[in-house]
Amino acid sequence: MTTTRVRTTDAAATFERELIDADDVARVQTWRDQGADEATVAWCWAERRLDEIIATQRDRWPHVVIAGAPGEAATRLGREIAERDGLARRPLAHGALGRERNIDRDLVPSYLAEPSLAVLHAKATTANVEILERMAIAPIVVVEPLTTLLVRARDALGRGGPFDAFVHVPPGFGERREAARLRFAAHACTPWLVSFLFSWQEAADRLHVRWRHVVDDAAVELPADIMEIARAVAAPYRDDFDLAPLGIGGP
Repeated sequence: MTTTRVRTTDAAATFERELIDADDVARVQTWRDQGADEATVAWCWAERRLDEIIATQRDRWPHVVIAGAPGEAATRLGREIAERDGLARRPLAHGALGRERNIDRDLVPSYLAEPSLAVLHAKATTANVEILERMAIAPIVVVEPLTTLLVRARDALGRGGPFDAFVHVPPGFGERREAARLRFAAHACTPWLVSFLFSWQEAADRLHVRWRHVVDDAAVELPADIMEIARAVAAPYRDDFDLAPLGIGGP
């Protein structure tokens, strides 16, 4: 058994790692021979050993994942739990316009390295469910009424926030009248928001999902035509999923 010391540019981040076989030793040496600095070697090593890292670290510390639609509800809950339980707040995913958020494998080692909490504005994609299952995470899923979510989207779209990661906002959107922005949000955002809930309901077959239902006492009643858009989007899923948490369970 060979021990290789990997040093990053930060002396405080020096660590040792036992390499199990000759192939591991050769791979590290290849990275160095190709000019990789020690920080890159450490990063590549963590990626190569991700399965082992998950297996050895997932039960060592408390780890919390909160999934919620874009907005303050999931973020606020995450902040409260992190402060109460002394958890570091770590990202587990990055988002980009037009790309569904999936947990980034390169963020998993730092998340598992200490007691941590991550907030995901993401659906329960196949990739997300798979890695949460491997990490033995029981996610907390925040569910809000669709009326609250659409009003939030109306006001947030075009400002560079999480909603903009999955909706292409036309130029000058912020200058439109409030009613026009709400109609756009209903058409553009409802499919993702409905799919978000349904995906986590389906994921409950594989994960121990803990639901957190948020009641918005200040919620406004949306125009009938806006709610009709929402119901039309959800209609194909009505027989298989529970629409009640979104407040659109009616005909």
